[in-house]
Amino acid sequence: MNILDKRLGRKLLASAAFWIAQAIFVSLLYAGAGSVFAALSDLSNALAVALMAPLIWALYRLAASRYMSFSLIGLLIAMLGVLISAGASFAIFFGWIGFNQSLPPVVGGMGLAGLGMLILFQLLRYEKRLPVWARKWGRMMSAGVAAILGLLFAFGHPALWWSGSAGLALNPLIFVVLLPILIGYFAYPIWTIKYGRELLKEVRE
Repeated sequence: MNILDKRLGRKLLASAAFWIAQAIFVSLLYAGAGSVFAALSDLSNALAVALMAPLIWALYRLAASRYMSFSLIGLLIAMLGVLISAGASFAIFFGWIGFNQSLPPVVGGMGLAGLGMLILFQLLRYEKRLPVWARKWGRMMSAGVAAILGLLFAFGHPALWWSGSAGLALNPLIFVVLLPILIGYFAYPIWTIKYGRELLKEVRE
């Protein structure tokens, strides 16, 4: 069975769609929109993160043929991150936990997913079945998402990143870590849309 097929392409496009939707809902919340957008944001984030799993599994299968042990480590880290982040997002959507309780697992899980993907993309840096641009962009976006872990270790609870003694205004150093995170955050939907479309195009041809 082909690892890089049209089913993966569709799942990549779906993940990108929910990723973008989540960003839009968060923007509406900060603009003062109704609380309904908070629930939509949580649900979109949960689905976007959950749909990272097919990509992670495909990367693992590609890498495992040459690097079984290291690829398994990358898979376990990434899937654990997806489970934590998506699970916490679903939990807050259903009202099982509060917003502040959800932030560390949602953000930390995302960072773990990025770290695991970075390991897999690094193992695949010479993999010919992936386009050169996909390998390079993949390492860049994964490193950016993994950098979220740096914020957690350096500044503690995510609620402190924008307020209090660890806030942006009082800690310019946060920008050093925030920049690669923003790059990874915006690169992910671009990567998934571009590569998802390529997979679907290859099937049609």
